[in-house]
Amino acid sequence: MITCISCKKETIDFTYSPAQPKAGEKVTFVNSSSMGEEWLWRFGDRKVSTSKSPTHTYDAPGTYQVLLMVDNKESRTCTHMITIVDSIPTFVLDHDSLPIHVFEDVVFSAQLFNPNMDSLVCVWTAEPSIAELVKENSQGNNGKWNVYFTQPGQVNITMNITFNGITTTEQRTYTVEDKPATAVLMMNEAGTMSRQRVFVNPARAEEILPFTYAEGQNILATTQDTLQTANGYTFRLSELKTILPEMTGFRIANGKIYYRTTDGLYISDMMGNNVNIIDPRPISAIFTDTYTGINRLYWATATGVYYMPLVDHPQNQFDNTKIKLLNEQSDIIRLAVDTTKRLR
Repeated sequence: MITCISCKKETIDFTYSPAQPKAGEKVTFVNSSSMGEEWLWRFGDRKVSTSKSPTHTYDAPGTYQVLLMVDNKESRTCTHMITIVDSIPTFVLDHDSLPIHVFEDVVFSAQLFNPNMDSLVCVWTAEPSIAELVKENSQGNNGKWNVYFTQPGQVNITMNITFNGITTTEQRTYTVEDKPATAVLMMNEAGTMSRQRVFVNPARAEEILPFTYAEGQNILATTQDTLQTANGYTFRLSELKTILPEMTGFRIANGKIYYRTTDGLYISDMMGNNVNIIDPRPISAIFTDTYTGINRLYWATATGVYYMPLVDHPQNQFDNTKIKLLNEQSDIIRLAVDTTKRLR
């Protein structure tokens, strides 16, 4: 918007250069008014000048209204809008992402003044390489990076941004904090115990770690899939084999029987009806988690440990695409869940 006085007798006006100034760059204002002895400039960032043709530097990108008043008269004013672009693109961590915890989504956003929506390409990296993409398209031209971190500690985030043909590199250091979580406990044929913490929202799992704490060892030592108390009643393998003779181990959860045989993993109702096969391979251990909010079935095969949501369909139907690989441990013979949230 321009509101300048211009007629045959008097002109109040000004120009500036460069045409597209950057933050931190000196801007020269040239007073082209045809009269006047006193000058007042307001640059739109709460700074003023009384020079006839001043220079001024803007600290931050944005659009500012510049006003020139001649001889301290409201009737002798002129205003122009000036757009200041960011001289060095940078990035920020979205404010609601702090503090950063392992396995929780965070979003980094490029910061630059781009009023014309010119094309830009961002390439983000993390060192050490502990960042996993949440969205595959978050590396690209939207200036955002949606990730989660798999390890606690210091991480250097680098943004390489190409904007208007110029590539800029910016790096910042952040601290990733650990977060207590429940864990899947595992014991292999040699008796070695390990655990893998799992996170409810979103559902993710960390690397497999050995453990030595006594409570976890006791959980694994006492867990079994041939005896279980559910709904105040103790179920035994020998009793359930009367309705499902091929059963070699079981878990009961939410009115369903998940059971293993020599040739697979199955689900049925409590009467042994509506039987569906979940996994046609030999199963060495199963466990159901109904206590941590995850509500999963875990089972061990010769190629790894798998999981899926507990089934709630009345006919025991389920979605095969929900079966996921938890890890590639190949010799697990016992599974359990430590419901106490612990750090690494």
